[in-house]
Amino acid sequence: MKPVVGGQAVYDGVMLHTQGFTVIAVRRSDGSIGLSVRSEAGRGVLKRWMHVPFLRGIAAIYDSISSGIHGLKVSLELHGKQKRSTLSFLFEVMLGFATAFLLFVVLPHILVDALWKVAIARGSTNAMFLGATHFALNLAEGMMRIAVFICFIASLRILPQMRKYFAYHGAEHKVINAYENGFELSSENAIQQRRLHERCGTSFTLIVFLVSMLLFSLIPWTTFPVRVIGRALLLPVVASVSYELIFVVARSNIPLLKGFIGLGMHLQRLTTNEPSLEQLEVALTALRALLENVNQRSD
Repeated sequence: MKPVVGGQAVYDGVMLHTQGFTVIAVRRSDGSIGLSVRSEAGRGVLKRWMHVPFLRGIAAIYDSISSGIHGLKVSLELHGKQKRSTLSFLFEVMLGFATAFLLFVVLPHILVDALWKVAIARGSTNAMFLGATHFALNLAEGMMRIAVFICFIASLRILPQMRKYFAYHGAEHKVINAYENGFELSSENAIQQRRLHERCGTSFTLIVFLVSMLLFSLIPWTTFPVRVIGRALLLPVVASVSYELIFVVARSNIPLLKGFIGLGMHLQRLTTNEPSLEQLEVALTALRALLENVNQRSD
C-alpha cells in the first residue's frame, strides 16, 4: 500500500511529509534546488493522540501549525534569506496568528453587529426579529466570515510573491495526484493532473467556518468582550469537531457531506495557480527524496 503523502507550499518551494519524514525543496535565486530532509522520530505522544476522537483534531492542527512554521523557516534559510533569531521568527508567527484572529473572528463579528444596530436604529422589523435570536446573528456572522476570507485570498492574488506561492501549492497537488494515480514522476505527467486535491487544508478551513456558525451560536449575543472571548475559547472545540466531520466525510458516501468537500475544492481555485514546469520540478524533487527515505527505512 502506498504511503499517504501530505504537504503544503512554502517560500519558493514545497514541503511534503509521510511516515515520519518531512522533505522541503526550494528553488534558489541561482536556479538550483535546495533540499532539506528531517526525520520525525520521537513524537510518540502526538501520534497516540492522533487515534483519540476529538483529541486527534487538536493534535493534527498542532502538528500542521508546527510543521508549517518549520517549513517556512527552513525554506527561507534554503533560499538564502538572512537567518533570523528564533525569538524574532516566533514573534512574526504570533503576529500572524493575531492578525488572522482579528480578520476572521473579530472583524466579521464587528461588521454584523454594526449592521444589526444600524437596522435597529432605522426601525427595521426584520432587524428586531433577528435581535430575538442570536442564532440568526451568528449565522450572518459566519457568512460574513466566509466573505471576508474569500476577499482576503482574492486580494493576496494581486501580489506577485503570493501568486508564486499559490502556484507552488498547485504544484504540490499535481505531483501528489500523479503519484496517487500511478503515473511516472515526471514534470510532463504531473502537469496534466488537476491542481485541486480532496485532502487540501482549504477544504478543512471551509468546514471550520461552517462548524463555527453552529458552535458560536451557543454564545449569547451580550457584551462585545464576552462574545470575542467566548469565540476564542471555543476555537479548539470548533477545530476538533471540524476534524471529526472531515474524518466522517472521508469514510462516507452521503451526498450532503461530500458536498462540503466539493465546496472546498471550488475554494481551492483561489488558493492554487497552475504551476510552471520549473515549479513542478521542485515539487517532484521533494517527492522523490521523500519516497527514497521511506523506502530506505523499509529496506
